[in-house]
Amino acid sequence: MKVTLNEVEERLVTFLAKKRMQANRANDIPDEQVGKQNKLAIEINGLGGELAFCKAANLYPDLSLASNPGTRPVGDAQLFGDDWDIKTTEVKGGRLLVRPVKKGKKECTYYILVVGRMPTYEIIGWAHKDEVFQDKNLKDLGHGDTYVLEQDQLKAVSWLKDL
Repeated sequence: MKVTLNEVEERLVTFLAKKRMQANRANDIPDEQVGKQNKLAIEINGLGGELAFCKAANLYPDLSLASNPGTRPVGDAQLFGDDWDIKTTEVKGGRLLVRPVKKGKKECTYYILVVGRMPTYEIIGWAHKDEVFQDKNLKDLGHGDTYVLEQDQLKAVSWLKDL
């Protein structure tokens, strides 16, 4: 399912990304980025993917700037009473990557893969936490073990159009 953000949504995403980064650094929240990409660009694209999913699911996105983990929701969206963690990549054949730190305390019920770059995203598919957090999915991609699911391992999101 493809979703294109409009100009106002793009500006909202950019504003939130900048403000959240500032708040996180001011409150000594650690930066967990493992790649060498531009930090702001990664934050903007991640938030763009989150907003694209929320738009497709007819959800109001989390617009908070709070950087205290105790005041923010566990996931990026709540749908059907469950926490959803939206993972965004610009890589067309990208995989769903979930860091082991998400297992347990920061664990969501569902994980969803979004591929694209501002303003156009494609919602690829989703997996339940029990499908993600399996030892067979652990791979070292150069930064330590990560749970990795290929796109063909994910369930389709065709139900989103019915929301």
